[in-house]
Amino acid sequence: MDHEEEPRRVSVPVIMDALAMQSPRVRAALHRHINDGEPLVPMLREAHRQLLQEAAQLMAVAGAAPFADTPAWPEAEGEGEGDTVTEAQLLALLAAADRREVARSLVTRRSEKYSVSMLPRDRGR
Repeated sequence: MDHEEEPRRVSVPVIMDALAMQSPRVRAALHRHINDGEPLVPMLREAHRQLLQEAAQLMAVAGAAPFADTPAWPEAEGEGEGDTVTEAQLLALLAAADRREVARSLVTRRSEKYSVSMLPRDRGR
């Protein structure tokens, strides 16, 4: 066979569903879009902004340096404030959600390497 396989691309709805499971902000935007008919792109832009803001706040709480490469929200050329999410916008939203998750893990991780429950117990008692 001489035909080359095209790379598989994940569809936008699949990625949006995954983001909605990870981020309550994205989930709320999708819910308002589906149930109330509100334009999706402005709500996702706001979710992106809030995710980055929350990541910055969590990094400060963790005492870590802020992220150096903050992903900006790309404006789609020739498109209004409608419901069509571009791949660049989706990638920016994914990056913001990832940064928030990294920052959250820095704040919530245990400082101990091992839990007290892992220490040997005196079994003779």
